[in-house]
Amino acid sequence: MPEYNHSYNAALKNALDYLNREWAYKPVGFVSYGGVSGGLRAVQAIKPVVAALRMTPRAEPPDAPG
Repeated sequence: MPEYNHSYNAALKNALDYLNREWAYKPVGFVSYGGVSGGLRAVQAIKPVVAALRMTPRAEPPDAPG
């Protein structure tokens, strides 16, 4: 997902809202890019959204940077 204004973009939020019943209780991983932070701010902003939609964020692998 791209970082847009230090957060996730509207198209991603729209997709999550539209498909929330189909994606409930499914694991979700995050891949991001953009800006100085490399998308980290967008990932941190979207994590509470997917948790509220009953999706399960995956933990970072042990060898992941950061």
